[in-house]
Amino acid sequence: MINIEKIKPEVERVCRHLPVKRLGLFGSALGRNFSRTSDVDVLVIFDSGEDIDLFDEYFELKEQLEKIFRRNVDLVVDKKFKNPIFRESIDRTRIVIYER
Repeated sequence: MINIEKIKPEVERVCRHLPVKRLGLFGSALGRNFSRTSDVDVLVIFDSGEDIDLFDEYFELKEQLEKIFRRNVDLVVDKKFKNPIFRESIDRTRIVIYER
């Protein structure tokens, strides 16, 4: 399990320099199934309009989070998935660690 209080200041620093509205963790990183080989599942909402291309910001955020967590990050953009079962699973388990 990830120690959220330990990584939170670094995550907040990164998010403040990017157009991140909200960022949270979900999945195995929050439970007992988290292991040395687990990736970190991160849900992000970018603070922007529909017409803004966030390609560079997405990969900058992913890279910075991988440095903080020292492991692979599966970065999921909130608006990009429509599966209601996946959505319910995330909403049930996620913990918000940054919000503007």
